[in-house]
Amino acid sequence: MITVDLIGGGALGEKEEAMKKEKKSVRKLGVVASVALAGTAGAAAQDGDDLFLEEIIVTAQKRAESIQDVPIAISAFSGDRLERQGLVNIREIARFTPGFSSSSFSESEPIIAVRGANNTFSQAGASKPVGVFLDDVFISRNTASAFELYDLEQVSILRGPQGTLFGRNVTGGAIVIRSARPSLEQSKLKATIGYGNYDAVELRALASGPLSEMVAAKVSTTYRTRDGYGSDRLTGNEQNDLETFNVRGQLLFVPADNIDALLTVDYAEDSNGGRTLSTSIPVGIDDGDIRTSEHGIDQFYNRETFGISGHLDWHMDSGTLSSITAYRKSDTIENFAFSPAAFSLLPSFNPFFPFQQTAENAEEPKTFSEELRWVSNSDGRLRYTVGLYYFNEDITRQATSVRLAGVTGNRLRDQTFDQTVNTKSFAVYTDLEFDISETVKLNLGGRYTWEEKTVQVDFINSLNASRDFQSPEFEESFSEFNPRAVLSWQPVDTMTMYASFTQGFTSGGFNTEEDTVDVIGRPFDPETVDAYEIGLKSEVFDRRLRANITAFRQEYNGKQEGFLDPTFNFVIVNAAEAMIEGFEIELSWAMSEFATLYSSYSYLDANYTDFIIPGTLEDRSGNFLPTSPENSFAIGGDFHFPVGDHGEIFANVSYTWQDDYFTGSDNRDTFLIDSFNLVDASIGFETADKKWRLSVWGKNITGEDYVLIRSDFGPVIGIGEHYGAPSTYGVRVTANF
Repeated sequence: MITVDLIGGGALGEKEEAMKKEKKSVRKLGVVASVALAGTAGAAAQDGDDLFLEEIIVTAQKRAESIQDVPIAISAFSGDRLERQGLVNIREIARFTPGFSSSSFSESEPIIAVRGANNTFSQAGASKPVGVFLDDVFISRNTASAFELYDLEQVSILRGPQGTLFGRNVTGGAIVIRSARPSLEQSKLKATIGYGNYDAVELRALASGPLSEMVAAKVSTTYRTRDGYGSDRLTGNEQNDLETFNVRGQLLFVPADNIDALLTVDYAEDSNGGRTLSTSIPVGIDDGDIRTSEHGIDQFYNRETFGISGHLDWHMDSGTLSSITAYRKSDTIENFAFSPAAFSLLPSFNPFFPFQQTAENAEEPKTFSEELRWVSNSDGRLRYTVGLYYFNEDITRQATSVRLAGVTGNRLRDQTFDQTVNTKSFAVYTDLEFDISETVKLNLGGRYTWEEKTVQVDFINSLNASRDFQSPEFEESFSEFNPRAVLSWQPVDTMTMYASFTQGFTSGGFNTEEDTVDVIGRPFDPETVDAYEIGLKSEVFDRRLRANITAFRQEYNGKQEGFLDPTFNFVIVNAAEAMIEGFEIELSWAMSEFATLYSSYSYLDANYTDFIIPGTLEDRSGNFLPTSPENSFAIGGDFHFPVGDHGEIFANVSYTWQDDYFTGSDNRDTFLIDSFNLVDASIGFETADKKWRLSVWGKNITGEDYVLIRSDFGPVIGIGEHYGAPSTYGVRVTANF
């Protein structure tokens, strides 16, 4: 059984041509046809008496290919799998992806780590090493990268540097999110309503279909709200609550069989009462409840995001020319307790000078990007991709830090860094794939990137105006060339072995949250990584068992690290070298037409090989990299049981376990996140005509208490813990017409 759906970009190869013959007028449906995706785990399909795992098509190399043929470590999740498992954000996907960890420092500062590559930099002058891409558009800032996942075609996690085809700031990997497109041949109405504990309400709806022979449109929206998991016992305010509204509109225009244009507009609003940073030390301040905090302030988080993009594809006999033009902006403000205990609960004696620290961060990034890409067809021994890329970003960020003295609440610090940063980036790239023989192929590629970053900082000290300053406008340019070489061997159709060398880099920048002009004006350089990888992708037992294994070694040079200076400001320098080694395993098994099992495991050995804190004798060489659990494991299953001619009962159950890890490079005990395991499950009924679906679901059904982040201000000021979600459960009804 083959189902045809859509993926943007790329050119048709032999597999796609065969599929093209299966269904007429595929071009009119969108850019490229592909087998409907069931996630890396795959889904059981049946052709007569033959049972096999459905093929998964991805565009990791900018052309539609089977995931088993692509010489990259990839995990893919279809929109159907996301919906059935109730996975609504990147953090939940990370649990089922080997080598991928996700947490959050605060609501506006998610932590995304792939193979140990991450940082906790929030300054406007710094960048992240894992890239998030929505419909081929780069989401540059973490404040805008953690959003609701809905009405999607696929989410793919590409592990390891992806610098050649995806550009800057993907030294760890790339998270590629593709929304589902409207169709010229099919109308669709869909609505979901759900209710759960904590008064959780979920509403989802979409309408899609042709407006004429050449035009199709879609509107999809989602709204979720719930009460908070926690509260501040001093103010009574709710915390870890949720209210999110999202809407996306798409217009597909196909004036000819070989031309299609897609216009996409999206908008979202998110708000809550901030995180619950529960005090664990000093003893006597906390009430012993991990779901209560002692902040005594009105925390809040509000974000608006907007995006508009145009995708134009012109299919020719020799290949496809694509243009992707996009503008995105977000507006985020968050006020939160940086330290756990309210000043009114702290002592006032010397020599500790205990204080409460709060922060308010407001950020507004605006980006414009344009990409022109040519992807040759799949005929002949040589296939190639070439492209040009332009990116322009303006960021304004106001970061305010306040310290309140113990007992009195007198202000010991009240300072704001008003940051303005502009980044311009140009890149040219190519990737060549050559068939050396019928079973051996060679990929050679490279990307040259030039980037210019301009920053200016206004420093405002509300307690001492004599320290105020406006920095000059500092400017620095960076350039990098990232090569890629892959040799792959396919001895049989169901097996691919490969060895690769790739490079990536995370952009250089400026310390835009430092209270001296001299430090602001000294840029730090890009960090680079050399990555070596070998992999085996195989399907055995008549394609009923899929096993993908990857081993890797990644060497970081000039790694960007941050540390606290004597004035307790965070300073970033190229201070470290690091080595990351490990392996990953992904398995899926079509046990029967009614059951599919999937599992994954990753081992990660991530250490600093050379790291001495500048200006000190502190040596952190040999320490573990932050957010790099040594082991992680996931196992689960999808089950379907026919109920006569009425429909089927479906179920999903999963277990995930993650090893302990440190959140700081000093490997302090109080920054150790303990290992934890989570169990999710769902069961439901779907009618035979697929029009109605009822499901009951539960997440963290064993009630595991697990920590997302710790805050350590010492035994007097306080140590706090921010816990993940407790047990949640609910019911969901979906109608399809």
